[in-house]
Amino acid sequence: GFDDFFATPEGKMDAQEMIDRMIEIVPADEGKFRNVVPQVIEDMLKNHQLAAWENRI
Repeated sequence: GFDDFFATPEGKMDAQEMIDRMIEIVPADEGKFRNVVPQVIEDMLKNHQLAAWENRI
């Protein structure tokens, strides 16, 4: 699923957005343990990880 998503136009990351967020996140004294940018990727990862708890063998 991830490879398919990144092959679409929506999966192309905006380098400037990444740079801006790193400038904000890296020097911060407080914040999230995990930082995922952009929000659409964070949401996708959260859904994927939640779904993994329900996977069956």
